[in-house]
Amino acid sequence: QNKRVELVIRAIGSSDVLRARCRYHVVGRVTDQERERLKAVARAVSFQNLQITGEVSDQILRAEIEVADLFCCLRWPLFEGGSASTVEAMLSGRPVIVTDAGFYRDLPDDLVFKVDPQRELDTLTSQLTRLVLDPALRGAVGAQAGAWAKAAFSVDSYVAGLVPLLEEVARLRP
Repeated sequence: QNKRVELVIRAIGSSDVLRARCRYHVVGRVTDQERERLKAVARAVSFQNLQITGEVSDQILRAEIEVADLFCCLRWPLFEGGSASTVEAMLSGRPVIVTDAGFYRDLPDDLVFKVDPQRELDTLTSQLTRLVLDPALRGAVGAQAGAWAKAAFSVDSYVAGLVPLLEEVARLRP
């Protein structure tokens, strides 16, 4: 529920531009009840290009990532301290829309497209419209985010941050 799938459907459905140009492909575990609920939401907002696949193999997931134009990695409320799906999306070289909170808030503002959790529908609709109408922006920001993520989320970067922390912890006395 915190992945904001319904919100994305409502944002697309609220805009003639988005309804005409978007396909929303939801990949991941979903119950039959939730699948039917989300389809009902899509029907209610006249959005006909919703596809919900459920869980897939790693090979199919990789193929889905390769054909995507952008990713929505929205969460509210936030439960996690990081997001492997956001890192993976950034590494793919595609633009990523995130909630402006928690881990996501710390991502560089020029490399992800942030949604205000207090004005979700408006800011999501605006960010989606901006990205849908500007393929050059999608390409440029996605490429920059991919290069940044490759460095920021590398093993070397992780170790470079962890070792000084461990050295300081080892020096501390109870």
